Amino acid sequence: MKQLLYMLLFICFPMAIVTTSCSKDNLPSQEPASETSKPSVVNFDPTEITFSSAKLMASITDNGGKNVTKRGFLISSTPITEPSINCGEELSCGDGSGDFTATVKELKESTKYYYVSYAKNENGYGFSSISSFTTLEDPNKVSDNASIVLQKLELVSMDYSSAGFDNGGTKYPYRMSYKISIDVKEYTSFQKAGFKIDTSIWSFNNVTQDGLYVADMATYSSSSTISVSVSSYGTYINGKEYVGNTETLSATYKSGDSGNTGGESGNITSKAADNTKAEYVSSDNDYMYITCSSLVSHLNRYGLTIYKSGASYYWKDFDQVKHYVQPGTSYSKKVYYYDYLISGKTMKTAYVYVSFSFSAF
Repeated sequence: MKQLLYMLLFICFPMAIVTTSCSKDNLPSQEPASETSKPSVVNFDPTEITFSSAKLMASITDNGGKNVTKRGFLISSTPITEPSINCGEELSCGDGSGDFTATVKELKESTKYYYVSYAKNENGYGFSSISSFTTLEDPNKVSDNASIVLQKLELVSMDYSSAGFDNGGTKYPYRMSYKISIDVKEYTSFQKAGFKIDTSIWSFNNVTQDGLYVADMATYSSSSTISVSVSSYGTYINGKEYVGNTETLSATYKSGDSGNTGGESGNITSKAADNTKAEYVSSDNDYMYITCSSLVSHLNRYGLTIYKSGASYYWKDFDQVKHYVQPGTSYSKKVYYYDYLISGKTMKTAYVYVSFSFSAF
């Protein structure tokens, strides 16, 4: 009997202990804990790369369980060793998940750039791996050494005509003739090279190499004093304007002592030669000598001026060299030559032929 009672107690009491040792409020939760992290972002290859810009592309592959409040790129021309929010210039691209792009401008040509993309949520910044690209060479690159310089501005003559000198249908009694010498360096950087006379722009048509280009010009006036302001001038291949140095030339016509048509100064008189004709050829028939062609054009249009100093008569070529002549004589094919040199070696020679006659004055 006693044995049966002990067995019943062993079976019942443990069961009562198990059911009363835990309450419902202390049971563990059956829902998994929520986990958040920084966003994940990756780069795509950049596109539309030029000499000054590129289009960057990236995508947020995981928002980290929180809203992305900021995203964009960081770019630098120096290598990025460790992505951080301070590793380059920032290009912000708003917020949100998914793909995003940015076009970066005002870059230097032929330069390697490094960049990372970033995304931020409340847990912090997530960064992509480090990428890079190289800008192209500028097709309109201008040399730092490119220049157009007014080398010389020389007075040739100051002339008077009672009948007037024709200039575009209008006649003027006074004419100042002068020579402009322009030195061009790095000519491939220029669309046009030439000069400005006051506000009028003139360009040489045959700037095919570096060197000196010369033009014979004339300015007309109703006043016996003429003044011009000349500047070297051009346009770069990128369309920008080039303005170089400026010089001013002034001259006053004075009548000669004998009361004739006057000349360069009070004791030099001058008059136009008769039947002036000029032409030129070069050794290889290549008409590239703007100095010679300008002189010939000037002579055929305006004639040749004969100067008298004391008992001597002369005319001057485009280098201001005096050629002495006698009145009453017809001069034909008086030769003046011009050598074009490269590294001290004569490459071409141009010849100017002038024919004219004049009587004593």
